[in-house]
Amino acid sequence: MTHAQAVTEIHALNAKFMERGNAKDPAGLVHSYYAEDAVLMPPGAPANVTGWPAIVKFWDDMIFVTKAVDLSVSTVSVEVSGDIAAEIGIFSYNSPDKNSVLTNTNGKYVVVYKVVEGVGLKASIDIFSENE
Repeated sequence: MTHAQAVTEIHALNAKFMERGNAKDPAGLVHSYYAEDAVLMPPGAPANVTGWPAIVKFWDDMIFVTKAVDLSVSTVSVEVSGDIAAEIGIFSYNSPDKNSVLTNTNGKYVVVYKVVEGVGLKASIDIFSENE
């Protein structure tokens, strides 16, 4: 896979991630973005979140419990080696505080993508943290 191919596929995956997240569709987000055996490593979690069902539950809780809106991700850099690509990026979203005032949360992430045969790149490992 060339660098240009990886960047194109990652941008398309990120667009779908934002579209499905902002549509409050965690199942659509997960199935379009993650490999079936993906590992999500959220901040503060005592264990990794592994596989589609667990990742759907995580994002469902994240999107609906925090009432997240205006989810945005942006690529900072992409590295490619064979059928593996790694992306460093930044994210932000808004959610209401206890007084129902929208507050912004932003942070950074690293996603490792792998080629899934017949599909193309899918997120295999996803780790993120919020900025303070």
